[in-house]
Amino acid sequence: LKVSEGIVGTCQDIEISYVRITSHPDPKTVRPEPVLRLALAKVKERERRGRDYEECQDLYMSICQDLRLQQLHGQLAVEVREGFAQCAMRARTGVRKSMDVKALSDSLLHLHALYLEHPGQPREL
Repeated sequence: LKVSEGIVGTCQDIEISYVRITSHPDPKTVRPEPVLRLALAKVKERERRGRDYEECQDLYMSICQDLRLQQLHGQLAVEVREGFAQCAMRARTGVRKSMDVKALSDSLLHLHALYLEHPGQPREL
């Protein structure tokens, strides 16, 4: 799905489950950057409390989608992708109870592009 540069989210819900967008997004269903900052803090708190990986993964994917829809590539995007990568590395999923390699790989690919776009910023990975 290609998104125009003009979308600015207006949704004020902090926690939203991930739902794949298949049509032009409604700004009323997309969270703006200040709300996404709150959402990131909330998912990190869930991780600290030991919540299930799948629950945290769902929230990270939702945050990543809202960032992508609004084409936000700044420090918040870096923090979200780093957090998601770290969460995926700690995950114990599947039959072998190992890290979520797919989510980790996806996050690292996005992080590589973000790091190139913003050289000199502090990095967690």
